Amino acid sequence: MSTDKIIKASEVSQYAYCSKAWQLQRNGYRIKIPSEIKKEMDEKIENIKKLSLPKEQKREKIRNVKTEFEERLDSSLKIEKGSELHKELGKTILNIQKREAKINTIKIITIILLILSAIVYFVLGVLL
Repeated sequence: MSTDKIIKASEVSQYAYCSKAWQLQRNGYRIKIPSEIKKEMDEKIENIKKLSLPKEQKREKIRNVKTEFEERLDSSLKIEKGSELHKELGKTILNIQKREAKINTIKIITIILLILSAIVYFVLGVLL
């Protein structure tokens, strides 16, 4: 049996939340989430604070780390247009929009049926 068809127990919640993201990660895509980047930045800043440097140099190094963090955060949120990931996300968004449209249609039909059943009960109550 091929192991690439098996969902590990540790992956179940990710698969349940978004099977497409799980599949992309399995295929080698890795998007660092902002919290991971922030954790790295915090560690760098703590290491700078421990250095025996003048305060101004420490401040400058910390500013540089924060600037790097902002740039990395921006780049981690950008997806190159036309890339495979961009295409997959486009398909996923389209599927989500289709599901939402179906759900909205079902809600409207449900409301109409409730109104019709109320009318029927009212008419039956008046006739009887």
